[in-house]
Amino acid sequence: MGAAIHTDKHFLTILSQNQVDGLEVKIKDDDEWVRVKYLPSSFFVMAVDAFMAWSNGRLRSAPHRVVMNGQEDRYSIALFKFKNGTVEIPEELIDDEHPPRFKPFDHFKFLEFYAKSPIYFDERAIKLFCGV
Repeated sequence: MGAAIHTDKHFLTILSQNQVDGLEVKIKDDDEWVRVKYLPSSFFVMAVDAFMAWSNGRLRSAPHRVVMNGQEDRYSIALFKFKNGTVEIPEELIDDEHPPRFKPFDHFKFLEFYAKSPIYFDERAIKLFCGV
């Protein structure tokens, strides 16, 4: 295992790697894992916990892990996007069928909350912090 199952706590993740596979993403509501195949010079973009809250849960944070076979060196680079200030659900994403699922929150306060007590490595952390 290169990295255990988790969701990222920031707003957006952009990943690239050499041609040695390892990143796997869990399919929604299933126990199936899909290995991410990178073309040369490609990137993989994931909506993560803060983005999930901003989208009112319409886009889910992607549980992912890195599984290594130990035969080759794997190199990856990640860019993490953070939101300075308050994260709020846009009014366009709230209606009778989609009531607010998250309260407005300060993204850096969420990161502090998580750093002090990393109870959950998945999307439960954001739900505990600012879920309705």
